[in-house]
Amino acid sequence: MRQKTLLFIAALLVIGQSVCAREYQPMVQEGKQWTYYYTNANYELNFHYRIDGDTIIDGEKWYKLYEDAVNQWTGDVIVRKRYVGALLEKEGRVYRFVKNGQTKGLLCDFNLEVGDKTSGGDWEVTDVKSVYAFGTTRKCLTLRRVNEDPYLYNVEYWIEGVGSSSMIMPATLKLMSCFEDNRCIFTIANLVDMPEAKTNPVPDQLLSDGKQWWYRNDDMSVSVYGVDSRMVLKGDTAIAGSTWKKLYYIKTPGSVPLYRKALREEDGRVYELPDGGRERLLLDFTLGVGDRYTPDGSEDRFLEVVAVDTILSVGIARRRLILQQYVNKVETDLTTWTEGVGSECGIDQPASWSDWGVLYQNGHHTFNYYLLSFSGCADKDGECIYGMIPSNETAITKNPFKPLSKVHSYNLQGRRLNAKPTKGVYIENGKKYVTK
Repeated sequence: MRQKTLLFIAALLVIGQSVCAREYQPMVQEGKQWTYYYTNANYELNFHYRIDGDTIIDGEKWYKLYEDAVNQWTGDVIVRKRYVGALLEKEGRVYRFVKNGQTKGLLCDFNLEVGDKTSGGDWEVTDVKSVYAFGTTRKCLTLRRVNEDPYLYNVEYWIEGVGSSSMIMPATLKLMSCFEDNRCIFTIANLVDMPEAKTNPVPDQLLSDGKQWWYRNDDMSVSVYGVDSRMVLKGDTAIAGSTWKKLYYIKTPGSVPLYRKALREEDGRVYELPDGGRERLLLDFTLGVGDRYTPDGSEDRFLEVVAVDTILSVGIARRRLILQQYVNKVETDLTTWTEGVGSECGIDQPASWSDWGVLYQNGHHTFNYYLLSFSGCADKDGECIYGMIPSNETAITKNPFKPLSKVHSYNLQGRRLNAKPTKGVYIENGKKYVTK
């Protein structure tokens, strides 16, 4: 009897160890893919990394890592499947081998706890928590640079099964997405500290009279662009037997509204009708994972839904589509559509590559406004329902998704800064500035 009991306990221990082993989510797997974003004063690039095959290094099995580099502005492929190194994962640690220089080092260590420092002593773990993404909860370590540098990123994240938020090879990049077996398992949007929203109520109507979309001017030196601009729905019009909402653009508070286009919402789809143009599908919330959005029938430029999740914005759960942009059939960037709000670019375009930007009035070119960034959406009463608007910034506790700014500051080495330095030399829009 005693022997059977010992065998039973031993079996339980083995099973327990097996369960614990399965709890760790590996990062290094055949076919794993990552997209990282990089920008400097001259261009924006997306780096696509993927594991393809293995190799033996110093008697151990490593997985080979390949890199593609794509110009985000043009869609041109600068680098195609270049072998850059290899990755090895064991006992919760991920190591990288860099082909250029034949060096090996530790990339991530998921055994670290709060207060621990990295092997080089440059980073300290300040928080260990869980993040939720597409049905899976993952361990996430927050690290802060010990000696902060205004010219470098000072905070990064290590996500179990995904990797580092800022690098996979020795370069300062920004994680955009991670795929496993051609399935999106993580995006940059999942790094935002938002509670998991499991409810999915019927969303409010996207196109309702008086609804507003606020935009901000990131380049304060260009005075022709309004600092706080708005798109506003005001009134209806009948066209070809259908009722359309009229969209106006207000350059600055108090300025005369300029008619932009007509919009119509029907069964989860939003259509646009530019002045003098043809009807076109603008947003389609009926799409699911794997579906494509090609309003112009283009085979080279389209959006593909890679994931669908739910976010919590100002206490309201909203369904969100995360889409991969393609230009010349090459991945360029991620964008999002949120029910009741629109796209991450607001209401006037589905993605950053859209052909918006030139405003016409009565058939005459008025001005471009593509430097404006979408900041928030408000209802007809002026209450913010998403993001941030100037009238009630204090009412917003969390911004569920912040689009990348089109204007950044850089140091003299071309590295992007987190903020404009209070002292020193920096570059913005190709011009050099000095602060004392």
